[in-house]
Parts: sequence; structure tokens; C-alpha cells
Amino acid sequence: MNNQIIVGPILGFEEGGFYTVCVLLEQGSTPPVLEIRGLQQTQPFTKAAKVAEKEFWRAEFQVPVPMLGLQVAYVVQVNGTALQDLHGRVGWSFYVPGSAEQPLIAYASCNGFSSAKLARDTDKPYRLWERMKDLHQTRPFSLLLMGGDQVYADEIWESKKCPTLQRWNGLDAEEQEDAKVSARMASEIAGFYDGLYADRWKDETMSLMFASVPSIMMWDDHDIFDGWGSYPERRHSCDVFQEVFRHASRVYDVFQLRCSSRNRLSPNGCHRTLRLVFRDFHILCLDNRSERTMDQIMS
Repeated sequence: MNNQIIVGPILGFEEGGFYTVCVLLEQGSTPPVLEIRGLQQTQPFTKAAKVAEKEFWRAEFQVPVPMLGLQVAYVVQVNGTALQDLHGRVGWSFYVPGSAEQPLIAYASCNGFSSAKLARDTDKPYRLWERMKDLHQTRPFSLLLMGGDQVYADEIWESKKCPTLQRWNGLDAEEQEDAKVSARMASEIAGFYDGLYADRWKDETMSLMFASVPSIMMWDDHDIFDGWGSYPERRHSCDVFQEVFRHASRVYDVFQLRCSSRNRLSPNGCHRTLRLVFRDFHILCLDNRSERTMDQIMS
């Protein structure tokens, strides 16, 4: 049995005291079980999506509001064996504030770089994640609000994984907008986005924070690619742009929304606006990208 988690755990807050833990595992893995040691309960995982040749598993559970602050420890296991993340960790915990306690909330955005070169040339690119971890160890965060650009997908236009897109880049504007997506191009685009989160979220400290602080994620353009929705209509609606958006939104729904419709204002609609209540906070996460055009931000 492969006992390694490929992406995750991703700890999420849903609504009304519901939390989720999600993991990406190899295809054909035995269904995992979530053991919530702080609450003395177990929850089965449900296979929520397939990402290339891998499977995304989701477990949801509710935590009653405690009188005093509570550390909730958990493990992901298969047949009694704990699964480990990419860094060898086999257990995690998160903090649930007490009923009279003011929750401590962290905010983050712009988690990446618009090019691989910028990332290589930046000293300590994960320094702010390390600072968050240090603060969390001193006084724990209860919620992580992520305001967009949790990944940067701009590299798709230059990626060696997408040679057909590189050739498309060499066409003039009119040829680009008239071009149809071939089966090979579609496969390359899908492959790029299928591997995006495993690549961008693998840092040791970042992955620990994703597993230790419940998050809520609202996307922005770089989760798709730079400037999405702010291009002229003919370019915005061309085959290639729409194919890229289709795959970017597919993996966003999996890794950032965690295959949940519990807190979406339009569960079956074309926008991804979220609304939820966390203790005394009413949170509205607007989807400013799915329906964006040169003339509007939301319909």
C-alpha cells in the first residue's frame, strides 16, 4: 500500500461548525478513514473527484463549540496505518476557540510568482508562511481567509508541458483567436492544471499551515492566468482561452472549494460566490472572475 498523501491534508471550514479534511491519493487507494482524536470519533472519506490518475478524498465532520479553547488532533489512516504527507508527518491538529473567545483570523493572498524565474530569484520565497507558523505556535489561528491567487498558473503559456500552446503563442492575434483546440492541446492543458496544486502547495511550512488552520478560499485571476476576464471579448471567448478556463475552474473546485456546495450562494450556478458564518463573523467571498468581462465584474 502506498501510504503517502500527494496533496494535503487540506483542512477547511464549511459552515455551521462543519469542517473538512481532504487529501489527494494515488488511484486505487483503499478508502481512508479520518480519526479525530480530539473528539474521539472517526469519519469515512468519500471519493469526491478524480484528478488525472489520482483521487481526491473528502471527509466532513462537525465540531461543537467548546466552553474553552480546544486543540483537535487528527490522523488519516488506512487499515489502522497512518498516512504521511510529503514531509513524513503523520498527524496534525487545529484550534477551535472557546465560546467566549475572540477567534484569531489570518488573511493571505498572492501565494506565488508570475514566473518561475521570479521564484528562483527570490530569497526565502516562503518567509511569510514561516512567520505565520511562528505566530500560530504562539497564539493559534482559528481560520485562514485566502483572498485569491492561491496558485499562480501564468506559467502555462511557457510551460514545457504545453508545447502546442507555445506554438499557438507564435501565431498572430487573429490566428490565435480563430484557432480550435486540438485533442493534444486539450490533453496538455488538462495535464498542466492536474499537476498545478501538487507542485505549488508542496512547501513544508505552507502544507503544514493548510493542514493546521481551517481555510476558506476565494479565487482571483492568477488561479486561472493573469488578467482573466479583462481581455477583449473575441480573445476572452476564443477556444483556447475557454479551454484553459475550463480546466483551471475544474481544479479550483476540487482543491480550493474542496468539492463542496454547502456554502455556495449558487450551488448549481456558474459563479462561485461563498457565504458563511464563523462565530460572530458573516463572511461573503465574491467570485469576481467566473463572469467577469470588460464591461462587468459580476452579472
